Amino acid sequence: MKNKKLLAVILSGFMVFTGMTPIFAEEPKEDENTSSNAVVNEEKGKYDETQINKEENKAEEVKNDEKSTEMNKNTDEDKSPEKTSVKVKKSDDNEKDNINLSKTVKSTSKTVKAVVENKTDTATGLTFSYDSDTNKATITGIGTYSAYALTIPSKVKADDTDEMDVVGIGNAAFKNNSSLESVVIPKGIISIDNDAFYLCSKLSSCALEEGSALKSIGTNAFMYCGKLTSIKIPKSVETLGIRAFNYCSGLTSVAFEEGSTLNSIGSSCFSGTGLESIIIPKSVETLGSSAFNSCKSLKSCTFSRVVI
Repeated sequence: MKNKKLLAVILSGFMVFTGMTPIFAEEPKEDENTSSNAVVNEEKGKYDETQINKEENKAEEVKNDEKSTEMNKNTDEDKSPEKTSVKVKKSDDNEKDNINLSKTVKSTSKTVKAVVENKTDTATGLTFSYDSDTNKATITGIGTYSAYALTIPSKVKADDTDEMDVVGIGNAAFKNNSSLESVVIPKGIISIDNDAFYLCSKLSSCALEEGSALKSIGTNAFMYCGKLTSIKIPKSVETLGIRAFNYCSGLTSVAFEEGSTLNSIGSSCFSGTGLESIIIPKSVETLGSSAFNSCKSLKSCTFSRVVI
């Protein structure tokens, strides 16, 4: 401060000496309005910043609430019965697809099985076919066999095959054979197929070995075997096919082995036969229409149970 006054005195003396009028500059005064405005602006800025932060925080909270609500909604929908049923249905559909796929594979495997045809038994001359997977044979024809009395072999062997068991008499194997007079069927035969002995006009005797495993006698199996007089059905037989003994006019006696497991007698099975009496096993559940149609000599038919 002293320096400033000293400087002013010196300058004043210098100006008087030179004839100049001294002009002293005033110290600038602080503008009260400017200062006040700055304070206000500063406070306003702080307020604005605080307000913005509050609004941003509020917006963030709203967004979080929306997310939380959406998540809860999704969770509730997943727990709803409709969603659950849809999931179960999809699972069921997949299971069905798996089951259907499994069935397709099994069906394909059956189709792939190779059945070898047109083989001739070296011992009897009968023709046969066999399943290469199981090595089980089925008699298919008379071949070079020439005798009137036929005994179906229990085993067969061709020149290029191993010996194998015979389990069946095939479709139309001896159809229209006018030479056969008698046939013996071994106990290992499981099925006598459709038309196997159809119209064997001289066949008068058909015997099945004791302990037979025969399960079925097919459609028309002995139809028109007019000279066949009697037959004993093994207890193992479960099915007698449609017209199995139809028009066996000489057939007067049909006996079912004790303990029969016969389940069904096909339509017209004994129609046109010479039966005089018959006892239906209690195991029978189905009796086809016209089973005994045109049995003019039938006097007695006994049912061991009520047949519906």
